[in-house]
Amino acid sequence: MQRDPFQLKLKFDSLETLSALMTRHQGDASDIADALAVFDPAQLAALGQSEASVSKELQARNKRLIDELRQRGPRRALALHPDALARLDELRARLPHFGEVIDELGDQVALAREARRPLRAQPLLLLGPPGVGKSYFCNQLADALGLPTHRLAMDNAQGSALLSGSATFWSNSQTGLVFKALAQGTHCSPLILLDELDKAPRDAQYDPLASLHGLLEPSTAQHFEDSSFGLQLDARFVLWVTTANTLEGLDAPLRSRFSVHAIPAPTREQARRIAVGVAQDVVAQSGLAMEVGPGVLDALAPLTPRQQRQSLERALARAVRHQRLSIQVEDLPASRPRLGENLRRPFGFVPV
Repeated sequence: MQRDPFQLKLKFDSLETLSALMTRHQGDASDIADALAVFDPAQLAALGQSEASVSKELQARNKRLIDELRQRGPRRALALHPDALARLDELRARLPHFGEVIDELGDQVALAREARRPLRAQPLLLLGPPGVGKSYFCNQLADALGLPTHRLAMDNAQGSALLSGSATFWSNSQTGLVFKALAQGTHCSPLILLDELDKAPRDAQYDPLASLHGLLEPSTAQHFEDSSFGLQLDARFVLWVTTANTLEGLDAPLRSRFSVHAIPAPTREQARRIAVGVAQDVVAQSGLAMEVGPGVLDALAPLTPRQQRQSLERALARAVRHQRLSIQVEDLPASRPRLGENLRRPFGFVPV
């Protein structure tokens, strides 16, 4: 069968284009493999020469920041943990009710590794009632990926200054969380957790979510500028994770920027698995050769991950005080919820 020359030409051109892209990609593979510039050093140098309009206090602050960033340089690490995919699989086994979220991120981790580029994932919104382990999951996720974590409680956020900095006309102007995570951080993909997004106080003049519209769009995030320090930062690769109990109060344009995942309450068996992971973490961080006795995990299962950790830390201290090498049920705080109480209502973590 005779082939259309035009089709052959298109295929050839596509292959040539692909080959050229691969050649360029391989040519700067060392840059892709280890670090990414998050700001322009030339713009940083220019900042120190254009501060006549700011107060002496801000000039001194800016000089300290400029000196710090010059010393650190513009490049931030982009590599994920070498075993990130295997660690995500382990996390899925421990927190199966977050399976959809983990699978979505696992796909992006595999793509970033194969393409040898930074992780670029759609901002995540974890939707669910209090106590399903959303905040605990975010900490475990950052650990699995090998990313630094920065948390902002949105229920107390007054305006967008905590996220994107305060204006320089304020005498106490300060940079925001994004600046600290990127410019003063170590990685180009820090995990920024915005906890309880739906509880953010909304005010027409001081809306704490206003700056998110730009930060969650890659085209504008690439040129993010903190209100307190006029240095453009490349914030495209920040891993945004937010939690909420409801979508009420979040406008449609903001919601559309998120990949929304409804997190169900864990089953009894899933909750017990979570308790296993929490117990392993607590014992490992203690540095002691401590065992967890029979019945402890069942006693912990009705609690939230935070309550599990708090109970285990107190129980471990009590076991050490009594010179035992295992944590027993009697070491757990007496004030914890009893299993029988939780069995009489639909199972799930109790609210914090």
